[in-house]
Amino acid sequence: MSKILPESAATSLREKYAPEQIVFTNGCFDILHVGHVRYLAAVDHVIIFNEPRVTALVKELRPHIYAKGGDYTIDSLNPEELAAIREVGAQIKLLPLVPGKSTTALLRAIQEK
Repeated sequence: MSKILPESAATSLREKYAPEQIVFTNGCFDILHVGHVRYLAAVDHVIIFNEPRVTALVKELRPHIYAKGGDYTIDSLNPEELAAIREVGAQIKLLPLVPGKSTTALLRAIQEK
């Protein structure tokens, strides 16, 4: 199975990893930095999706854990996505940011040059 998968592969992933915990995250990697690379290096698969929200994908994949970067809070998650996460019973984990490595800091450095 490839590392990069279409959204239609979500059900087969759930079946393939049934005895294991599935950790799910999502984001827009429009400007890739070391923090993104560190997290992406630890994943088994990346699912490309075209919708503005991951609600349907969360419901289909039914992850055990939903992980987001520490720049998020439970209150800042999209309400529709949060409802889907809770519906499937996933734990929400907010991960610490890589110190000094953020899209905001990178954009600021580019603008200052």
